[in-house]
Amino acid sequence: MQYPIEDLIRCVQREISLRQSLFPSLVNEGSMTTDEAEIETSMMVQVAEHLIRHSNQKENSL
Repeated sequence: MQYPIEDLIRCVQREISLRQSLFPSLVNEGSMTTDEAEIETSMMVQVAEHLIRHSNQKENSL
């Protein structure tokens, strides 16, 4: 199934929020390092930025 890019962007944004709220506690309990948390969150931010750029390019080409 293919989802609209707007839905994908919202999904990734929810995931970023989840990581930002969950990862600090995982770091505090020792399940994850600060570096791991920052990398994982940063990668998801890059995914969101990529999707947004793609969406903007698609809109501009219409």
